[in-house]
Amino acid sequence: MRDERSPERPAVDTLSWLQESDGTARWFSLDRASDAWTRDLVGDRADLPASLGLGRDVLTGPARALDLPRPTILVDEDETAGGRRRLAVTVRSERGAPVLRAFLRSDSAMTGLRVGGAPVDAASLSAGGVRLALYGFEDAAVRMELELDGEGPVEIEVLDQAWGLPADQLPRPRPPDVIPRPGWLTDSTFTVARQRL
Repeated sequence: MRDERSPERPAVDTLSWLQESDGTARWFSLDRASDAWTRDLVGDRADLPASLGLGRDVLTGPARALDLPRPTILVDEDETAGGRRRLAVTVRSERGAPVLRAFLRSDSAMTGLRVGGAPVDAASLSAGGVRLALYGFEDAAVRMELELDGEGPVEIEVLDQAWGLPADQLPRPRPPDVIPRPGWLTDSTFTVARQRL
């Protein structure tokens, strides 16, 4: 006999909201299928930003954009010499989000990376790009210094994450017999910024 879900034995689901660098917004869920609560919000499938590290299609659906500032990416230094490039940028969540996620990619090999002054282990510098998760920088900027063996462009994607969903966009509250799936990704609001330098 199967147990029926109830507030004492709830089902779980995932739902988050994302605003892209172009200002468009969407809902997304990592569930295999939508449930009665999420089906009005997600039904299509699409990829998520590389900085989230999921790299697969997920349930998604359009959402109303909010007036939320994107993270900033400011160039501090950009020098090339002898076929090598050194690029320093400062990233920041303009809305004070507690988590910053970044994805750095270049066709030129990354030979060094420092984040907040601390070196990143060379074994982590992949040809496919480097993914970072930075916690506790709500009111502070983070400096990233890249060293490249080549002068090619660098793609930088920064995503900030705050807990909670934009409640005014939900058609109704989550039912009492469903709870958020435990994990870092659900019930979050994300904004994305991208630059090619």
